[in-house]
Amino acid sequence: MSWSRYWEKSDSPGYEGEAERFTIKSITLRYDINPENALKVQIETFDDASQYDFVGDTRVLSVSYDFVF
Repeated sequence: MSWSRYWEKSDSPGYEGEAERFTIKSITLRYDINPENALKVQIETFDDASQYDFVGDTRVLSVSYDFVF
């Protein structure tokens, strides 16, 4: 599980104030099927509170299968 926050303030003309601000939260679950194989699932949310719409709010679900050969 992780959580992070970033913000940037600008003094540039026309861009005064909080130009960019976002929060990222994620949770990851890993299941070892056996010593050579693992399954990983991760859910991540990106909450964009920026002054301008750089990215927007985003949710990502990723699944991976790791194996040793």
